Amino acid sequence: MANSMEPRERTGCGWAAAVCVVLVILLPAVYVLSLGPAVRYYDGCSPAMQNAIETVYAPLVWLHENTILEEPLRWYVELWDR
Repeated sequence: MANSMEPRERTGCGWAAAVCVVLVILLPAVYVLSLGPAVRYYDGCSPAMQNAIETVYAPLVWLHENTILEEPLRWYVELWDR
């Protein structure tokens, strides 16, 4: 009978944890950076798509209006605005 206190073999959990950490860091960054292209695309799209863009980026609008991120977000959007 095997002793339950013996160390288990590694099964790739370390690799999976590293991928999760990278995703947790990268996904929010990609979301924020995608605001610029969305701003550029916004004026030329249909009202339904404009509504969808407004919904998706509502958290960033809130951050712009209610936190110290107002200036950095404004600066970034102006880079993309025509």
